[in-house]
Amino acid sequence: AVGRCLIAVLENGQQADGSVVLPEVLVPYLGGKRVLTPEGTLA
Repeated sequence: AVGRCLIAVLENGQQADGSVVLPEVLVPYLGGKRVLTPEGTLA
């Protein structure tokens, strides 16, 4: 079930440049980062 949730987050937040905007509810758990870049880094 965790894999399906991750896929849903990626699909719903994907931008045209390939980055993924993360849901606000996850930001506190990711050190305040809001965007996952195509290179795999958090911004």
